[in-house]
Amino acid sequence: MKSLIRVIFINLISLLIVAHLTNGIIYQNNILTLLIAAGCLFLLNLVVKPLLNLIFMPINLLTLGAARWLINILLFWGVTLLVDNFTLVPISLPQANLAGYMFPGLSLSFFWSLVLLSLLVQLCISLISWICK
Repeated sequence: MKSLIRVIFINLISLLIVAHLTNGIIYQNNILTLLIAAGCLFLLNLVVKPLLNLIFMPINLLTLGAARWLINILLFWGVTLLVDNFTLVPISLPQANLAGYMFPGLSLSFFWSLVLLSLLVQLCISLISWICK
């Protein structure tokens, strides 16, 4: 029971960090929505991810495991479908000037925003889990 709560808390912290770092996750400024989304992400990782790993095993074998990110993207998209008031929006990065170098603004489509947000959330979950061990 203690480990289940810890995993949900790590998911919650990861979603909160990514929501504050990017403008792609909208959760209506309600921590309860993020808590429900973290629990839903935990349940999807617990139940659905092994089934998707089994279904996508031939693709994973052909790509030497590089297609595993597709499973994480599908699970993250599933969280947005299951949880009300938890939405993903396309990310737009403003133009930046860093030490005389001008970086143009960037607008990502919904799919690429989903890919980036899923990658960031999984990276945060892995990093926080590694720190907590």
